[in-house]
Amino acid sequence: MSAAAASPSPSPSPSASPAPAEMDDEQQCGVAAGGDDGDDGDAAASGGVAPAARAPWSALDVSAFRRASAALSATGAGVTPQLAVEGQTVIAYESRVSMAPLTLRKGQVYGNRFGSFHHVDLIGTPLGAKQRARSTKQARTGQAPSNAQPSGWIVLLPFAPDLWTLSLTHRTQILYQADIAYVLMQLDIKPGDVVLESGTGSGSLSTALATGVAPHGHVHSFDFNAERVRKAREDFFANGLGDLITVRERDVVGQGFPVVEGGANAVFLDLPAPWSVVESAARALVHQGRLCSFSPCIEQVQRTCLQLDKLGFSEIVTCEVLLRSFEVQAHQTWPVAKPTVYKPRPQMKRPLDQQAAAPAPAATAEATSAAVTEPVPAADDSSAEQGSAKRLRNAEGAAVPVTAADSSAASAPAAVVAPAAPAPVAPIGPSSVTYVTAKPYQLMRGHTGYLTFAVCNKY
Repeated sequence: MSAAAASPSPSPSPSASPAPAEMDDEQQCGVAAGGDDGDDGDAAASGGVAPAARAPWSALDVSAFRRASAALSATGAGVTPQLAVEGQTVIAYESRVSMAPLTLRKGQVYGNRFGSFHHVDLIGTPLGAKQRARSTKQARTGQAPSNAQPSGWIVLLPFAPDLWTLSLTHRTQILYQADIAYVLMQLDIKPGDVVLESGTGSGSLSTALATGVAPHGHVHSFDFNAERVRKAREDFFANGLGDLITVRERDVVGQGFPVVEGGANAVFLDLPAPWSVVESAARALVHQGRLCSFSPCIEQVQRTCLQLDKLGFSEIVTCEVLLRSFEVQAHQTWPVAKPTVYKPRPQMKRPLDQQAAAPAPAATAEATSAAVTEPVPAADDSSAEQGSAKRLRNAEGAAVPVTAADSSAASAPAAVVAPAAPAPVAPIGPSSVTYVTAKPYQLMRGHTGYLTFAVCNKY
């Protein structure tokens, strides 16, 4: 293994790097126009590494996106970038919610939905720079066609514990950044400490502990599963942490912790029955050493706390860490110009029993129409003469002749008066209003487990 792969690569310092470059929405999501999805089969045929499990949207890692942007800016600002070397483990940044670990070896091909990425093309390139996928013709002949469309891309990022947590292969349940940060704070992890861990699992917490005790501390991790021990050891050495972590196959529940020289400053338990190991952990800890137990069920927490109190531990506290991510967006409204329309109240239909009991109407429809066609004569003589001309029959019942002028006047339709144009309605409120909303994401990680902390007192 080369020297560059034997030590973890530091992430770019914010003070040393210029401002992050702005990237559009497609670049932020790791999508480029004309990505060649048909090369995934070539990657599988060439022994390519399958992408790791993608983190859900609630595991949004903005720091990784900023690192990628800062590294992209540094490559064009005269800063000497760190180059990717063969055998080094890097993080393939596809988007803010999709990353995968990648160990660079010649002859290997990494394939994802954005295309095929040959390791020989990635070795020797600056970390943090965009790496384009080969097109189909370029993958076969090694030469890019003249009319090749831009293919998908990834960004290679140096190894970091937080990125490793989001991209590692899950062999067991793991702890994420919120729990890991709180554990390291409560256990007071600092360089030079000695930490005992029971339950290596996928190595998420082990990696964070190793970087916390570096460069002179050490982490002793134990797991009863031989296959998990072997794979975790390979990951630690590939990430340059082999000198800081010693992982062994051991059943801590049945055999207890081994006593290390000088004692352990902290102990972490991730076991189904942690209360059975508290006594062994007390013997391995130094005075005022700290213990943490991770349990998914509250019944495990109750038995563990009773055992801790029985053995003289102090400052026993149990907590649950929940991370809520919020989506903040700006919205804009437009003026309201629609007038208010008042609708008449609908006539309520009475029940059938009330309709039957209602009194009959005073006059029928025929009587009403006859009364309308025969108006009552006026009191003066002139009105009487005009009214008698309009009636079809006189008082004695004899027919009265109707002239043509009277007939046309009677049949002429009434004048229709056009309704007045409605007055213009002024907009209500200002021309536009901008407001900001903040709401939690619909998909977020819920309960992972309870963390119990205690301090060992030997005197």
